[in-house]
Formats: sequence, C-alpha cells, structure tokens
Amino acid sequence: MKLTTTTIFGLSLLFFGSVAQATLSPLSVRAESITNQTKQTIDLLDAGKFVTSEGQTAPTTGSAIVFTINGQQFVQLSQDFSTANGPDVEVIIYEHNSVPVSIEGTGEYVSLGQLNEFEGRQRYAVPDDVDISQFGSIGIWCEQFDVTFGYLSL
Repeated sequence: MKLTTTTIFGLSLLFFGSVAQATLSPLSVRAESITNQTKQTIDLLDAGKFVTSEGQTAPTTGSAIVFTINGQQFVQLSQDFSTANGPDVEVIIYEHNSVPVSIEGTGEYVSLGQLNEFEGRQRYAVPDDVDISQFGSIGIWCEQFDVTFGYLSL
C-alpha cells in the first residue's frame, strides 16, 4: 500500500496528537507509515484515562496509549498528563484492573522505569519478555513511600 504525504501526516497527528485525549475502548488498529524511508508497522493496542488514587490530594490526569512498533511494545503518556511530584516515581504495569494505594505484596507488577517528567508526553518501552496484554492497568507509583499517585485500567 502506498501512502501519500497527506495520509502519513494525518496518521501522525492521529497517533501522536489527540488520540490519547479521547476516551477509547480497546483497539486493534493497524496503520502503516513511512519514516526516514523505513516502513514501520504500528499497532494501537489499548488506551485509557488516568484516575487519581484514593487519598491523593494532587490529581493524576491525562491518558495513555499502548502500542507496538515493529514488535516492540510501548506505553506513551499524553501531552496533558500530569501527576504529583515525588521521589522515585515510576511508571508500572500492574496485574489487576486497578492499582491499590500501596502495591507491595498485593500483586505482580513490572516497572517500565523512572517517570521522566511530572507532566507532558513521554514514552516507555515495555521489556521484550513482558506481554502487556497480561496486565490490567498502568500506574504512577512512588517506590520510596509505596504510594500510587494514579492509574488507568487497560
């Protein structure tokens, strides 16, 4: 399939722009784009909107999408993402559909790494040996105090 420049631009806006701001149900969308003369297959797998965890005074807002590019899984937080400041804040995927306020000893989780910024768009690679479809939520978690700031259900 040959894509025009307009189509590629439109897909880029859809994928990297406003998709995460919309409330989306699980998706199985396939789009092809050409970047730097390299064909990449993008699969949009899921999306959701963050909710603030119980007891938190600073809200966690925004949304995230889960997608693959040529087989590599990613989680991307939206441009309007925002959460509380704190030490050792991580992006995690958690086995259940909601993330408890304290996660130690409550279920399986995988850290995708330290939160890069407390607001704005950012992307995290899912480890190759992890199938994100086996997890029910994405959380913003402070490891030092074992406190979940917010989460979204997948």
